[in-house]
Amino acid sequence: LIKTGTITENDWLPGAYYSFADGSSAKSMRFKLKSVKIGDKIVLENIFFYSGTPLFKPESEKTLKQLLEIMQNHPSLEIEIQGHICCKFDGEDGYDHVNNDNHLSLNRAKAVYAYLVASGIAANRIKYKGFGSSNKRFPFERTTEEEDLNRRVEIMILKK
Repeated sequence: LIKTGTITENDWLPGAYYSFADGSSAKSMRFKLKSVKIGDKIVLENIFFYSGTPLFKPESEKTLKQLLEIMQNHPSLEIEIQGHICCKFDGEDGYDHVNNDNHLSLNRAKAVYAYLVASGIAANRIKYKGFGSSNKRFPFERTTEEEDLNRRVEIMILKK
């Protein structure tokens, strides 16, 4: 786990799933910041929102603070925050799920962006994007666990 105090490139960020630019991936509670490359994606699995909103649940605070501290201690680091949501809909209810999903995922990514910027990180170091339910890790969502894994916030490394 990350210790209090200064975070360096040798420290670890807990609670993440890693998808590397070379196509490989790993699930671990820790990774070395110095080992990531431009284009690598890191899923911050401990960021939670209230259902149907871009409002953080209290248990998100620890991960948000750790991400903030990494950004503060690595002033050249630039990231894109990517919002993703689940789920499968039959589309027969007359509701525009695709449009709503896209807006919700964008607003959730924007909430992480807003947190970082409000905490002093320069806005030009962060981009954000919403993908709705278009980039699922589990396209068929057979279980609730798979739905939960599709509902995520990722950061992609743009510059180190």
